[in-house]
Parts: sequence; C-alpha cells; structure tokens
Amino acid sequence: MNLMTQTGLHNGEYILKTQLGTGMFEITYQATHAQSGETVVIKTLGETLRQHSEFDQFKQKFLELAARLKGCKHPNLVQVLDYFEEAGLPYLVMELIEGETLAQLIQTEVLPEPKALNWIRQIGGALSVLHKADLLHQDIKPENIRRRQDSESVVLCGVAITYELTAGVMPNHAILSAGYAPPEQYNFETPRTKATDIYALAATLYYMLTGRPPLPATVRAVLHGSGSDGGASAKAAAQEEYRLFSKNLQQHQSQVSPAVKEAMWRGLALVAQRRSQTVEAWLSQFYIHKKVSTPELPSFAQRSGVKPPAQNSLKLNSSGNETLQPSVEEKSPTFQSPLAEDLVTTFKIPPKETSSAPKKPKLPKTRSPKASAEPNTTTKRLLPVKALLVTGAIAASAGLGFGLALRLNSPSRAGSSLLHSEQSFPRTSNWPMSQPGS
Repeated sequence: MNLMTQTGLHNGEYILKTQLGTGMFEITYQATHAQSGETVVIKTLGETLRQHSEFDQFKQKFLELAARLKGCKHPNLVQVLDYFEEAGLPYLVMELIEGETLAQLIQTEVLPEPKALNWIRQIGGALSVLHKADLLHQDIKPENIRRRQDSESVVLCGVAITYELTAGVMPNHAILSAGYAPPEQYNFETPRTKATDIYALAATLYYMLTGRPPLPATVRAVLHGSGSDGGASAKAAAQEEYRLFSKNLQQHQSQVSPAVKEAMWRGLALVAQRRSQTVEAWLSQFYIHKKVSTPELPSFAQRSGVKPPAQNSLKLNSSGNETLQPSVEEKSPTFQSPLAEDLVTTFKIPPKETSSAPKKPKLPKTRSPKASAEPNTTTKRLLPVKALLVTGAIAASAGLGFGLALRLNSPSRAGSSLLHSEQSFPRTSNWPMSQPGS
C-alpha cells in the first residue's frame, strides 16, 4: 500500500510530499526533514517484494545494505542520510540532487572527448568507493547520473539495492537496462563482480561520445554465437562488430584518441574476465600514450638565482569544478594516481638536442654565502701589486747600499780604490792649439 502525502515517518521526522516513482521492486517518495526543512528522497520496498514469501529476508538485507551505503562518502556519489524501519517496512533516506540527468543533457548534442573523460573520471571515483566497501551499483546508466545545478560536477545516483536483494530469487530481466547491462546480469548462475559495473561504465562513456548506447549484450552474444566454434567465423564476427563500433564513433566524433577507443572496447568485453577488474585499472588505460617526464636543464633564471613571477593555474576541486589558484613555487613533476585527482598531471618535455650524443643536465652549483669565489678573486687581483712593491723595495735597497758604499769608502788619493782609479790625461803641451790670425 502506497503512503499518502503529509504522512509523517520516523516519529514525524520526515514529512512525505509526493511520490516520485513506482517500480517493480521499490517505491520512491520526496519528503521534507521536519527540523531542517531539507528536501530528501525516501525509498522503500515495492508491493511485489512485500507480498513475497521471503519478505522478512528482503527487509533485513535492505537495512544492512542501507547501513553500508551510509558509510560510503564521495562528492560524486549520492549521500545516504538515514535509514530506519517503521510499521514493518524498511526505509532509506538520501539527499535530493537538483539538476538534469546525463540522458537529458545529451539529447541535443554529444559531449567532446575531454569533457566526457572528466565526467567519467568523477563517476569512476564514486564507483571506486562503492567497490572498496564490497558493494556493486549494478545500474549505471545516463538516467542515473545527474549534473549538479550551476556546476560541472556529476553525481552517481540510483544504487540498485533491490538487484542485490532479489539475486537468485526473482527474475529481473525486465528491469535491466539494455545496452548497459553485461551478459552476467541476465544469468543467475554467473557471479556479478566489479567488472559488471565496469561494463556499464564503458557503455555510459560510449553514450556520452555517440548519443546512443551500445548494442544490447544479448544481441551481441547472438552475433558472436554464430561463430561459437571458436574458429574463423567467431573471429570474423568479432571483427565485424568492432568495425560497426568504430563506425558509430566516427559518425559522431571526428577525433577519438586511440587510448579511449581501446579502453571502451575492452570495457565492453562480453566475457567478464577480459575486462579490467578494477575501476582504477580501466581508467589507467586512458594514459597509456602519455610520455614520461625527463629532467630539464636549469633555466637562466634558475642559474642566476632570479625567481620567475608567480603564475596562476587551473585546478579541479573536490566537486569537479575548476578553480583559479596561485602557484607558489615551481616544482619538479610528480607521478600521481590517475584518480586524485581528478586526475590532471602535467608533464614537461625538454627542448630537442641538436647533437646525437646525450648530454648530462647541468645542475646549478650550491655555494655558501660570502665564502666561495670572493677570496680567490681578490688574491688574483692583488698579485701584480705585490710583485711591483717587492721589486721597488729591492731596487731601493740596492741604490741605498751602493750610495753608502761610495761615501764610506771615499779615498785620500786618486787610485787608492777600484772605484776611484787614477786617470791620465795628455800633457797640455801636446794639446793642439789654434794659431792666432789663422
């Protein structure tokens, strides 16, 4: 029996406003928190499960899953706020996400590859939180992804609790989403794993880029079944499907990077073991062609000690929005996980070398202040001055000594010493004289 509006639940804490939807296994209401006035979404089990002989088992498992979901917190995952039991029925309270679904946004045009990858990384981060809590979503599709109003942040909603409740008990083929559900969801005997959600995640990315879902898994299985002998016919069927896959991409996207194309194709593998087994491993395939950073030669500013002016950079905050932040200091690039971030590391490539031989990067020398090159430079400048002074001193000393020797050894007569030898001159009578009148 459906509840009436204005009905109070959980001792009047929540007031029902309207019924949002009725499914085979669950009913969804919009309600208001009486104390805070916050609008919330409340889910409970549908009439089909209420009338089932194993209803008590369903109710207990519903409350257990609700408790585990409440502990899963991520900005791109719808938050479970509360859970309780009243009048024999279990209830789950979640936040209301205002905004359009991904299916509504792509009705007009498909997304460019960078934007699609940004959103798929956000959803992948939310899905990773569920997987770490040993939970599966099992219903990832564009209708269960909403973009928050006035932002570029998307939120994963619609965790399929009832799929987990009825697994192996009741058939759920009628409520599976064709194109997004992998083959194992159509078979009770095949276990569901993290790879089940990765198939739906890859199909959602395909929808973002083309505006249409992939072929349903049941149809693809029939196409591959025509070559069930495992020989040339099976290989031909796989090649033909890949050709159609590539053709659909090219019709809507003029340029799809090879890494993205290959990651989608691997994520849509019909055999679960051939898909990536974790979200992180699947997302990492988008980066297989990214170059590894190499050390750079120090710039002139680094060698001279002049710091470059600070520049602003765009970074993603926790909600997926780009914010302008000033960069404090330039640092060497570091390798990060493809999820953090959200995912946006910049690698620098050094300029091409002109010679073929590899050159070792020259690192700036570290010098202690006031104690490196100044003493050596001063000594070199003073060497010529010192030499000139020494030479002058020696010359002055020699001159003084020579003068003193002359004065102290003055002779009493000529020729008494070596320095005062006797000089002879011709007689004056022999000197030529000019004749008068000549």
